[in-house]
Amino acid sequence: MKEEIRKRAFELGFDACGFTSADPPESGVYLEKWLQSDRHASMSYMQRTLSRRLDLRKTMPAARSVIVLSAGYHLECWNKMPATVSGIEKGDQSSRDTGHSAASTQRRRAYIAGYARFTDYHYALGERLRVLSDFIRKLAQADAESLCYVDTGPVMERDLAQRAGIGFIGKNTNLISPKLGNWTFLAEILTSLELEPDTPAKNRCGTCSRCLTACPTNAFADAFVLDARMCLSFHTIESKGAIPIEFRPLIGNRLFGCDDCLTVCPWNRFAEPGRIMAPEHRRVFDDPDIVMLINASEGELRRLLENTPLARLWRRRFLRNLCVVAGNSGLDDVAPGLMRYAADADEIVSEHAKWGLNRIGLRNSANNAL
Repeated sequence: MKEEIRKRAFELGFDACGFTSADPPESGVYLEKWLQSDRHASMSYMQRTLSRRLDLRKTMPAARSVIVLSAGYHLECWNKMPATVSGIEKGDQSSRDTGHSAASTQRRRAYIAGYARFTDYHYALGERLRVLSDFIRKLAQADAESLCYVDTGPVMERDLAQRAGIGFIGKNTNLISPKLGNWTFLAEILTSLELEPDTPAKNRCGTCSRCLTACPTNAFADAFVLDARMCLSFHTIESKGAIPIEFRPLIGNRLFGCDDCLTVCPWNRFAEPGRIMAPEHRRVFDDPDIVMLINASEGELRRLLENTPLARLWRRRFLRNLCVVAGNSGLDDVAPGLMRYAADADEIVSEHAKWGLNRIGLRNSANNAL
């Protein structure tokens, strides 16, 4: 039965399919320590769902096995992921150039995390997951129960993926596949069927520590230990409030997420294009123009983000981030948009816009936009 399931998963476009038991996750003790250390920042749902993460059967009492699927999102056109840049320092006028120099061109480009440059993966993977689940029920010829998740349920999916042989958890806490590198989406089917587990993957980081040293905020307390309070991905995606002042210059051009600890991983050189996600690629997100974004109407921005992972940020968080990257660009061309948002009714948006104006040196404009 396993090989029939695996074959059908590949036919549906998944790049890997593995099997493991529904037993408690081996890394559960580390999750508890991580939460006790408050390294989850404001992600309180992690604490609320802890008991279910540590025991899948609290979510699905009949669960006996877990089928883990992965879909890569590497694209051949990415010889390397477009670079993130840091914000300009106070008094540095070298980038405040409205001409066409290489530095100015780079400053105009916002950075969006690789996984978000596609149609929302929940849609792309979810339908295929349901088709596979129906196939399994028919194949079993029994009243088999199942429960599907695409990065939405209280499961420790990287732990399950490692146990199912899909890949190993790297020092950057991301799942690394020898075939897909760091660029993988995960999905799971909890089932009441008793299926033989696959051989777990072994950690293959070795002595490499590139991901730890690449982090712009030193967010890794240690190998395999990420402090979300220091992570730019947390501050630009998960955090719902104001971005701390000290992190704003470090955000640079990162509009959504930060892939720095992923892009440096040597395993990425073996990455193959993912079959499901490649047709869903939104090329406009590869190097969006900051000036265009900050001066666009809100209707234009909503349409741009529609059905993508960025849509979950609308409105406050996206505009908050946009004002920060606009300020960090050092370009005078972003001033009209920043001035408009400085008068916004949302206090978070307004405060970040004023910070952005101050960042590009238009202090008077920031003070007058009240």
